[in-house]
Amino acid sequence: MTDRMMKAPESGVKVRMYRQGLGDCFLLAFPANKAPAKKTPAKKAGETFYMLIDCGVLMGTPDAAEQMKAVASSIKDSTCGKIDLVVISHEHYDHLSGFGFEGSQQIFKDFTFGQVWVPWVADKTDGQALKLRKDMEMQLHALEITARLMKASGNEKSAAAINELLGVSKKVQEQLQFVLDKKRARAQLYPKPSLKPLTLDNAPGARFYVLGPPTDEKLLHQMDASRDGEIYELARKKRMALVNAVLSLEDKAKTEETGKFLPFDPGLEISEANAKGDEFFRANYGFGSSPGQGAEWRRIDADWLMAMEELALAYDHFLNNTSLALAIELTKSGKVLIFPGDAQVGNILSWSQLKKEEDEDGHSSMDELFKRTVFYKVGHHGSHNATLKEKELEKMASKELAAMIPVNQEMARKKKWNMPFPHLLDALKEKTRGRVIILDQDLPKNRPQELSQKEWTDFKNNVTETEHYFEYTVNG
Repeated sequence: MTDRMMKAPESGVKVRMYRQGLGDCFLLAFPANKAPAKKTPAKKAGETFYMLIDCGVLMGTPDAAEQMKAVASSIKDSTCGKIDLVVISHEHYDHLSGFGFEGSQQIFKDFTFGQVWVPWVADKTDGQALKLRKDMEMQLHALEITARLMKASGNEKSAAAINELLGVSKKVQEQLQFVLDKKRARAQLYPKPSLKPLTLDNAPGARFYVLGPPTDEKLLHQMDASRDGEIYELARKKRMALVNAVLSLEDKAKTEETGKFLPFDPGLEISEANAKGDEFFRANYGFGSSPGQGAEWRRIDADWLMAMEELALAYDHFLNNTSLALAIELTKSGKVLIFPGDAQVGNILSWSQLKKEEDEDGHSSMDELFKRTVFYKVGHHGSHNATLKEKELEKMASKELAAMIPVNQEMARKKKWNMPFPHLLDALKEKTRGRVIILDQDLPKNRPQELSQKEWTDFKNNVTETEHYFEYTVNG
């Protein structure tokens, strides 16, 4: 994959979606026409401001290392190895792994990043973030204990699944630290949501609104529209009680404080050593070499730990909802682009609850930004709970609306994921009048009936399709 320098339009932005597989990697090019702040390399009039949003592919993708090496090489050729703004939407492998493979990492290690933006939940100086991280670390430690006990009890399949999640989590942290390394990242920012836009001296034609993740923890834990925040808060408390129960297994003293989290009163426990020394348990519960060996099915030593599989899934889903969601406004035209990461229901609902901020243009509310949205990066690869119809999609009123879906459908089927969700895809096609670009599909050759010939011609003129990426230009 060999590319020339990626040039920005005279006014507006060019959006490149790489086609590396199921994962996110977006390179944006804005015109840079103004002297920057001291921390950012100077740009001359007519040069380009580069923004990278995520760079990863799902674990298990065929030839993933080579794919990401090719992507990294393309980004280097397109930017000369200087990216003004890197945004890491959240801590998931399919958004970060491009910084972890040996080949792609060797290319990225010589890059310069002007700024790196990461969700506030990763901020080690923020009290609320530290509390959340402590809970997350407790969950991971409980999962480590669970995997060990499951393997010891013969449930190797479940143990392997949990160990895979733990291994991936460790790799993701290493990938994130690579991006944040001060050798290449000149500045780090952990922005909290606000409708007061962030501006960058080097990109005078754009304003950046941080929409999520929410600081309201009920919304942060809400993954589905069919259940409200109160129910998710209750479920979260139950999960943490389970985590404490597992952690208490390491407390040899079984204090009253730790014992209260166990499924049974400690006084009702019979240790494995005592059971092996009792003729009744040897005969009827599969201990030792007595005639009753093989009756292990009567034992429930580790059965309750199966609930930890649900916790592992919930932990993974929670990370989606910590996505740093952005709205980018083009100052000249007022056009808006939305990049939600993998934000789930609670994150999306929080956008409309942000305090209105009046400015000189009167652009004060999320509804106003929705009305002017002309580009939507579809959340979470087109899953069922990462795009809300009434609270999000239906509010995008522009007749210019186009969407990109970073999904590889063959890989999604292997994982038994329904991506893109059929009803969502239908709604997107209706709302955009057919201007939907899907990572693993060629651009449609025939004009959608809903578009005039001029609209279709304009759309095609703004799209570049190659084997390795799609580019879409938003003029203005």
